[in-house]
Amino acid sequence: MGMGNRYSYVGNNPLLFTDPSGHCYTDSGSWIPDGTDGPCSFPTSPPPPPTHDDAGDVCENWDIEICKDDPNNLPSDSTVDAVVDVAVDILLGEVYDYQIDYKTLRYNITALLIAAYQYGLCPEEIAYLLATALGESRFGGIWDGPHKDSMRERISEEEANDKYWYDTWTANQLGNKVKDHAFFYRGRGFVQLTGWTNYYKMGQQFDASYGVDILNNPDVVAENVQLAADIAAWGMQDGAFSGYSFEDAWDDTRQGGDFYINARRIINSLNHAKGYKDRALKFMD
Repeated sequence: MGMGNRYSYVGNNPLLFTDPSGHCYTDSGSWIPDGTDGPCSFPTSPPPPPTHDDAGDVCENWDIEICKDDPNNLPSDSTVDAVVDVAVDILLGEVYDYQIDYKTLRYNITALLIAAYQYGLCPEEIAYLLATALGESRFGGIWDGPHKDSMRERISEEEANDKYWYDTWTANQLGNKVKDHAFFYRGRGFVQLTGWTNYYKMGQQFDASYGVDILNNPDVVAENVQLAADIAAWGMQDGAFSGYSFEDAWDDTRQGGDFYINARRIINSLNHAKGYKDRALKFMD
């Protein structure tokens, strides 16, 4: 490859833009076919930065309709490879005693990128989504050691009762109505969805489109990878988990805060916020 820039065709934004079918980025921030089957001509300038001013919508200048004739907006192999490389570096540093299931890791990261494109996340938000999935579930890509089956919270029924039922404040926050809910609605998926209320919300949002019953079959959140990715991306964008969303994080950032610290409130107050920020910044490099 030499010194060639592998990402020039996507305006140096491989997390956001791909070119799977010969479409070209334009200076206006959109993709159009370049002739019929011919190669793309490179843009003369990179895409405009996301706008985070008080008057406009967050990321309003980012066009995530990557390929107009591709309803799936699939990320390119080079995009996935770049993200997997970063994820592996982080995982080897954090869980070095365990073995990585590279096939599962790549598949799951692809699902998260598809969801991120679908819900219109801009680069900082995509990086934070990836950092969250890594921190909460290790992308479901560890097959040896205590993180095995990390799409499910590794917790006993007794431990779940202590955390999510006998701790009455937490039980109320999660909407658990009877003791059995503590273990039945333990953490699953990329963001470790927990509690009756969260499973109910996700059922309302996704049951019809996926043909599932999330509230009565919560294991589907751990077993259907694309559903888990959609839950993560939509929930973080919408504020469905805690009432705090990416847009709220940007609002607080405009007041002098740090987006990558603020965004931790989307999932779990400010617990381990610095660690999640560090992971996100690695995905942004």
